[in-house]
Amino acid sequence: MRPFGWDTYYAKLPETALDFLDGPVICCLEKSHYKFLERLKDKDVVIVIHDTVEQKKEAIPYLKNWKVIAIRPKIRDYLKSEHGIESTYTYHPFYPYPIPTEFIGRQKTKAVSISRVDWDKHTEIIIEANKTLLQHNKQIDIYGSINQIYNYHKLKGGLEPFYCGKVEKSFYQLSDILSKSKFVVDMSVISKDGGGTQYTFLEAIYNECALILHRKWLEGIEESDFKENYNCYAVSNEKELADLIIEDPDVSTVVKNAKKLLWRHTEVKWRYILAIQ
Repeated sequence: MRPFGWDTYYAKLPETALDFLDGPVICCLEKSHYKFLERLKDKDVVIVIHDTVEQKKEAIPYLKNWKVIAIRPKIRDYLKSEHGIESTYTYHPFYPYPIPTEFIGRQKTKAVSISRVDWDKHTEIIIEANKTLLQHNKQIDIYGSINQIYNYHKLKGGLEPFYCGKVEKSFYQLSDILSKSKFVVDMSVISKDGGGTQYTFLEAIYNECALILHRKWLEGIEESDFKENYNCYAVSNEKELADLIIEDPDVSTVVKNAKKLLWRHTEVKWRYILAIQ
């Protein structure tokens, strides 16, 4: 057994194990997995699709024969309209882990980003906002794994002054960061996706931080979970982001409304969902 993170362990199996799995659940499909698809084509597979960029042409024929779960309505609609793939929209499960007592009741003054540093996360908006925020003795601390190609070509050294390191796969470290944070900033914009939750959103909500999202994540989506100034804040550019942090509004009502979303993720019965597919 090897440590996976989040107090969880995993074991690697030999490739031949695929021949003995009647109904595997694929949580994430990557390019390195494509060589196994032919061996799984006649299996009773359940696959979870997390965003629209996961549907590569090599995988499409197999998805049409499998049981597909989409974690946002926009993904469900995309699979149907673009590829003719039927899927079930299901809330992704969230574990309400115990928050260490030493972190409860801290003063929440910081603004942070805990997403990947990457193209679709638009970290450049946060960096540009920070240039203004520094003039007011504020900044958005940036955590997360770095796409080095994006960092080199897009950020061009702008990340370094604000980068605080990766977020370890640790409930303790996550609680430490978020217990001091008033705002969690996530500028995600994904083509033909949006409106719903991501794990970073749920982590922020669970730790009573106010979400600041890119307005494109909310706009034009009929079934959006998020409503600006009700259960999140929304901005379109670095100026609006900096202005909001400088304004420093009372977030108590927004945080309270956002927590109404949590129950469905903590109570979701995935075993039942998989059984009725």
